[in-house]
Amino acid sequence: MNTSLQPLLRIPRMSSTRAVMLGAAVVIVLLIAWRSHAAAKSAADAQAKTHPVVRVDTAAAKRVDVPIYLAGLGTVQAYYTVKITARVDGELQRIGFVEGETLKKGALIAQIDPRPYQAALDQALALKAKDRAQLQSAVQDLQRYMVLAPQDLTSKQTLDAQRALVAELRAQI
Repeated sequence: MNTSLQPLLRIPRMSSTRAVMLGAAVVIVLLIAWRSHAAAKSAADAQAKTHPVVRVDTAAAKRVDVPIYLAGLGTVQAYYTVKITARVDGELQRIGFVEGETLKKGALIAQIDPRPYQAALDQALALKAKDRAQLQSAVQDLQRYMVLAPQDLTSKQTLDAQRALVAELRAQI
């Protein structure tokens, strides 16, 4: 290298403390510039968000009656409530009302399948007819025994048993 240029190319050396301080100052200046740029950008975004464009319809003012509507949440409770229970068990065939409907006295509320009850009624009527037939037979036998009793052709025990049977069958009917 040329010796005549050496004094010109010579760079003075900094102390290490001074170099650190200079580096810290450069970093601080860069941070401040970055923060001010970010703050300016967020302020511009906030201003754009706070002033949206709103469409407005206009009309001429005039005097008219305005209906008043009230809207709100709440519950309604019936003044009278009725609990309906069936007296008999069975299959429900039909319901004759709608919940909340006002019913008149004697109105059909529900219809239960009548077939099992009709069968039970028919069975009871048949049993009653059987008991009547047995009573009629027992009464005829009692009359025969009563005819035979004065002649001692039947025992007193048989006559008493027949009277008891007639009384029992009458009570059954």
